[in-house]
Amino acid sequence: MEEKAYSSLLNVEDVTVSFEGRAVLRGVSLQLRDGELVSLLGASGGGKTTLFNVVSGLLVPDAGRVLLRGRDITGATGHVSYMMQKDLLLESMRVADNVGLPLRLRGASKAQARAEAVALLPDFGLAGAAQLWPSQLSGGMRQRAALARTYLASRDVLLLDEPFSALDAFTKADMHRWFMATQRRLGLSVLFVTHDIDEAALLSDRILVVKEGLIAGYVPVTRPGNAGDASAAGV
Repeated sequence: MEEKAYSSLLNVEDVTVSFEGRAVLRGVSLQLRDGELVSLLGASGGGKTTLFNVVSGLLVPDAGRVLLRGRDITGATGHVSYMMQKDLLLESMRVADNVGLPLRLRGASKAQARAEAVALLPDFGLAGAAQLWPSQLSGGMRQRAALARTYLASRDVLLLDEPFSALDAFTKADMHRWFMATQRRLGLSVLFVTHDIDEAALLSDRILVVKEGLIAGYVPVTRPGNAGDASAAGV
C-alpha cells in the first residue's frame, strides 16, 4: 500500500531490509511533514525499530532510500535524532552537560554546549535543573532531559521509540500533556513508535500501522486544533 504523496520534510522510499534471508521491511514508504507527528503503531517484531535504524543511518537498507529535505541521507548518521526507550542519561554528568552532550560531540566547547543547554531547559520544563544530577530527577524529568538532548542532536526530525513506556500511568499522562504542548510550541517533526493505540490517538497527526514489515494501513486522526482539517491527517 502506498501513502498519498505530498511535499514533505522526510521521505522514506521503498525501503527493504532482510536479515539472514528473512524480510524485515518490505518496500516501506512514508512521509513526514514539518511540524507533524506520525506514529508507527504495531506489535513487536513488525519492523518499527529496524525502520528507525534505517532512517537514522545506523543501518543501510538492501534497497530504497531516505531523503531529508530532498537530500539523500541513506546510511548517513547525524542528520536526524534518535531517542530510545531508556533515557540513557550519564549519571556522572549534571543535567546541563547531559543535554549539551550532542554539541560537545560536534566540537563545541564545554562552556558553549552548557550555555545552549541551559537556555533550552525551560522549554522542556527543566528550568532550574541545570546543576542537578540525573539521580535527583523524577522519571518524567529524566525523560524531558533526554528529549532536550535529542532535540539538540538534530532539530529537523526526532525519532522517538516508545519514550514514555517505562513511566507509571500518572506520570505518563502528565508527560503526554506536556509533550503535546511542547511539540506544537517548538514545531517538532516527529516519528513516534508505540504499541499503545490510545497514546497514538492522543499524540498523532497521523497513525501508520506497521505489520510484518509493511505499512499495513492508516488511521486518520483529528487532534485538538486540527478539527475539520482532513489534509492534516494525510488522508
